[in-house]
Amino acid sequence: MKHIYIFLFIAFVLTQIKTSAQGCVAIKGTAGVCGRPADAKGWELNLNNRYYTSYKHFVGTIEQKHRIDEKSNVINHAYELNVTAIRTLNVRWSLAITLPVLAFGRSSLYEHDRQNRYSTHSLGLGDIRLSAYRWMLDPVTSHKGNLQLGMGIKLPTGNYNYQDYFYRKTDSAVLGAVDQSIQLGDGGTGFTFELNSFYNFSHKVGAYGGAFYLVNPGEVNGTSTSRGATPSTTAIKYNTDVMSIPDLFMARAGLTYMIKQVTFTGGIRMEGLPSEDLIG
Repeated sequence: MKHIYIFLFIAFVLTQIKTSAQGCVAIKGTAGVCGRPADAKGWELNLNNRYYTSYKHFVGTIEQKHRIDEKSNVINHAYELNVTAIRTLNVRWSLAITLPVLAFGRSSLYEHDRQNRYSTHSLGLGDIRLSAYRWMLDPVTSHKGNLQLGMGIKLPTGNYNYQDYFYRKTDSAVLGAVDQSIQLGDGGTGFTFELNSFYNFSHKVGAYGGAFYLVNPGEVNGTSTSRGATPSTTAIKYNTDVMSIPDLFMARAGLTYMIKQVTFTGGIRMEGLPSEDLIG
């Protein structure tokens, strides 16, 4: 499956005293979390918002620009709110629970009567994740930089068979599962592995980096891809008649600049689905 590249130009974080590895959002609210090194036990609440629109089509690395000219392209709108509660156990260890709230919309011609553009939507809770993190260097003495490792489990709490109406004819609608790109969950229990790091060049300038991988041992979740219709013989032959439970990956790096109590960050991010799972 083709990789998805997202370039993050600029964002800002309020009231952060030192540069730390930034939280990261992989696909569908599967958010990586990196809290600041703490001196004592306590709680931290992290709210991470993300919105994007996708409308371009690619075959490999070649963009199908004619799809936009013909207005036959698929348009996805995605809003994600990740609510993460972090419990600091000591200066090195912390635990986190992430609850993603998702709202997706998708419009197309080919999923409906191929002449008119209709939309399908989904809204609700995504897949919840529980994680444990450890700073590898002693935060008491490692002020300029540090490395954090994390492991966790992703639970299949999101609806992976969310349904809406597809308009095969202008005067009738068929109820069916929405496209996998706007499903709230993938239906699998997965395991997450994270790496977060930061380095302070000065009290104003720093760098951060992070990587995230979700291992989903399951293969398929049983949700039909036919959008309310009968699966085609071709889809059944090539095992594309039901939705898969894919692995996910993300990598991110950038620079930070602090002015008083406001930290500006700019960087680059890459995320996607590998063509083959590590397990399964």
